[in-house]
Amino acid sequence: MLEHERIEIERDIFQILAGIVVITVLAWLGLELGSLAIAVLVLLGFMTVAIARNSKSAGPLRFLYRLERKNRGFGSGAIWLGIGVLLYLLFVHSEPYLLMLLFATMISDSLATISGITLKGPLLPYSRRKTIVGSAFYFTSMLAFGYFAVGVVAIVFSLLATFVESLDIKIDDNLLVPVALIALFLIVAR
Repeated sequence: MLEHERIEIERDIFQILAGIVVITVLAWLGLELGSLAIAVLVLLGFMTVAIARNSKSAGPLRFLYRLERKNRGFGSGAIWLGIGVLLYLLFVHSEPYLLMLLFATMISDSLATISGITLKGPLLPYSRRKTIVGSAFYFTSMLAFGYFAVGVVAIVFSLLATFVESLDIKIDDNLLVPVALIALFLIVAR
């Protein structure tokens, strides 16, 4: 396994663990208190990135530098993820939908990367980096969770999220996927 692939997998394991915490907080505390607690966690995450960014010898935060991609600014992925989560909290006022969308962004996205790296397989015809295997893991994991959260409409959300995540464009998918899913939610929630 190449060094950048190992780093990606470590980043995604960290993101999955964070996703489990966020989803558990929401499920345990409910929509109002859970959303507030998640917003506080995101703000603490932003502060952690800022502290670590300003001091490479930040003791216990030093491990965060191991999780960084070489060609990106420190903490940029975490910041975009936090912004995406905050957007969900602002616009999605349904606990089942919010659970599904958080799962998509924090867990399905990571499962897609891990499976795409470890299982390889052919690339999507319209992408230079995304694999069919990774997209299949994204779709099936989101659909499985989403079906139990919101029912059959999870199929539409899973298709949209998988497609948007697979696009090979310069906008970070931690922002692009939430924007697309929020737009669909606002249409469906009418």
